Amino acid sequence: MAPHMSSHRLQELLRANKLRAKRDYHKAIAIYMGLLQDIQDPTMMYLAIASCYSDLAFTDLEKSTEYARQAIAWLQRALDRRPDDARLHLRLAGYFEVLVFDFEQSAREFRLAVTLAPYDDDVLATAGYGYFHPDTELAREEVITWYERLVEIAPYNEKHHLHLGVLYEEAGRRTDAEKEWSKALLGQQSVKDADLEWVEHLLSKRKPS
Repeated sequence: MAPHMSSHRLQELLRANKLRAKRDYHKAIAIYMGLLQDIQDPTMMYLAIASCYSDLAFTDLEKSTEYARQAIAWLQRALDRRPDDARLHLRLAGYFEVLVFDFEQSAREFRLAVTLAPYDDDVLATAGYGYFHPDTELAREEVITWYERLVEIAPYNEKHHLHLGVLYEEAGRRTDAEKEWSKALLGQQSVKDADLEWVEHLLSKRKPS
């Protein structure tokens, strides 16, 4: 394989990306497939192809199932080359969640990502937020431990404190929830209206102690 792309091949790559921007995914995929032989490490190309199929799954509902399977298959190829890449496991978890609604497999991938990168704040935040999907297979207690670690790593992120407060509230830990929500509301960044409504809703459901 060539160590780098020729100028012509780079022009082809540019053309493929322009086609993706225009949502002409099939033509973009054809170009990416043709460029695979010119790359020593095709991981990023696999991801580009997976992304095209993922977008097709949302835009062509008649073939959505097949496109979703293709997206997962190409992403799995990337993971076969980089099995310890936590962020690729996060992406695969997302595909399982939103493309094929396999929440058990999604939870496995979220857990694996956290195992591989236990102190990466982006990994913890993305995996932890997966809990809030109504069909999640993640357990509250495990996600609480992720968020507790997360607020230690990124103590000034208001959203992390807010989410941890929600988890504490669900677990019946009212005092802990109030502490986290206070940190969120007193932060430098204002909390979005949707998140404020979330907290207000949870508080309204409280029964007098």
